[in-house]
Amino acid sequence: MTVLDRLRYDGKRALVVGGATGMGAAAARAATELGADVTVMDYAPVTLDVAQSLQVDLRDPASIDSAIGQLGGPVHAVFSAAGWPKARS
Repeated sequence: MTVLDRLRYDGKRALVVGGATGMGAAAARAATELGADVTVMDYAPVTLDVAQSLQVDLRDPASIDSAIGQLGGPVHAVFSAAGWPKARS
């Protein structure tokens, strides 16, 4: 068994918050490659090939509640990579 075998997420769901670009997108790709069913939540459009993508505005509690309600099951791993939201004008 290799180190990567020990890190596998087969049969697990991973949530990546802020996964549309940058480090979050890298985490989403890595978790997918390790067998996870990945859900990405982001304010920006998600173009990654993941199991589910949800738009969420972290400045809005109702948006967060709605996105969490759409997860559809347990989450086994969470990767938090959301950037600092810009102030509303």
